[in-house]
Amino acid sequence: MRTREEAIDAMKSVIHHFRHSMEEAKSAAGPDGTVGFGILAVHKDGSGVLISRFDAPEFFEDLALIIGAPPSTAEDKMDAIATQFMDLHGLTVEHQS
Repeated sequence: MRTREEAIDAMKSVIHHFRHSMEEAKSAAGPDGTVGFGILAVHKDGSGVLISRFDAPEFFEDLALIIGAPPSTAEDKMDAIATQFMDLHGLTVEHQS
């Protein structure tokens, strides 16, 4: 089991991915839509079921505040975009900490 400090470091290393996803979701939702996040059940074939959905536009910024994450940088945004591309195309890359 992780220590509190290890969990905070892990969250800090991925918060920019969450922030980027929230920006993408805001754009996709359009002016009348909302942004949320959910809990999914994913099958081996990639299909799945949405188990629950939460409306939480400020959730990830609240998380960033709690863990003391700095604002995202241009480099963070590029990393998030690259990772999103890789994920969408089923590619993998090892991240360096």
